[in-house]
Amino acid sequence: MTTITAVAELARQQRSAVALVQCGDHTMSGVADLLDLPIPVVAMLLCSGLEDAQANG
Repeated sequence: MTTITAVAELARQQRSAVALVQCGDHTMSGVADLLDLPIPVVAMLLCSGLEDAQANG
């Protein structure tokens, strides 16, 4: 499975956080602003999203 496919299979908020940080060159603070979420939630989404993508990829 490719990285793109693994990321595509993530939950919507995880996918958004991972894509914005990894591909969109945004900071966690910037992603928090864009998604209207607290920074700790974005950090959790990013961490769990990357773990899930790695496990699936």
